[in-house]
Amino acid sequence: MKVLLKQGSDLLSPYVGECERNIARAFKQAQDNDMLLIFDEVDTFLFARAEGQRSWEHSMVNEMLTQIERFEGLLVVSTNLMSGLDPAALRRFDLKLNFDYLTLSQRQCFAEQQAVRLGLNFTNGELSAINALSLLTPGDFAAVERRHRFYPFREIDEWIEALADECKLKQGKVSRRIGF
Repeated sequence: MKVLLKQGSDLLSPYVGECERNIARAFKQAQDNDMLLIFDEVDTFLFARAEGQRSWEHSMVNEMLTQIERFEGLLVVSTNLMSGLDPAALRRFDLKLNFDYLTLSQRQCFAEQQAVRLGLNFTNGELSAINALSLLTPGDFAAVERRHRFYPFREIDEWIEALADECKLKQGKVSRRIGF
């Protein structure tokens, strides 16, 4: 299937009612062209209505809920703020996937692969440091790899410290669940 990817900048508008029209257009375009419709960061459009203060905020969520319910195509949404979604939204999704923090074996695999790509000498001696980083995600490895492009790690310890810094940013600020 061809993919139709939509994010907030594609749908939000400063004009009352335009956001709802943009949402409806996205669903229609996907339906008419047999496309996989993807909403990235759907919490922008499906936040809990109890938190909304203006009528247009409620109508935007209502429009999204209505469109989801009527849509006969394939829809995929993502969010890191599942707890902030309107309770009615979750009932409209047939499948829900939670991508949690990497398991021990996943952390080790990501670490070994990234060390090779970055030209770092990764040995079993570094495994205990990686094993201790229980809040790692694939995105953390990606961020550290991007950082390496402009500030290369000379030693394996610098790289491990960068991964640890990514974990420190999250400590005490997130639950174990990080999205679906």
